[in-house]
Amino acid sequence: MENIYVLYVGEESNARKIFKSDFSKFYDVYTASTLEEAWLVLQINNVDVLVYDQKISISERKIFLEMAAKTFPALALVVLVDYLNTVEFVKAINKELVFKYVLKPYQPEVLKNIIDSVYGIAVITKLTAAFQEELNLVKKELIQFKNTRSY
Repeated sequence: MENIYVLYVGEESNARKIFKSDFSKFYDVYTASTLEEAWLVLQINNVDVLVYDQKISISERKIFLEMAAKTFPALALVVLVDYLNTVEFVKAINKELVFKYVLKPYQPEVLKNIIDSVYGIAVITKLTAAFQEELNLVKKELIQFKNTRSY
């Protein structure tokens, strides 16, 4: 089985340590305490799943999610929340920014199953993008071939 790379973003040091302790036996885990630090990790590493704590301010989180989704379209996003803000949840899902919201406290086994499932979605997204890119190249070559032939 190939390695799954997970980035956990949370302000609380203990939460980052617990996450890494719970999940490093299953995944390659990175942690970040700020969105700026998370952005650097995303740029340097091939992260498959991003799990972050919703305690980060709404305006910063929204900008970060939009930038991450645009820059890393196959990145699967999981949000840990203390309570469910329905309006924000619906907007994020409709914009396809977040794959899953998880209420805290989470059970490690449940979160592991969620990470595994969103990773599967991320893999399919990456494959679809690669196939689309290849299809576009073939279309371009066919058009060039058609234009060079004389009838």
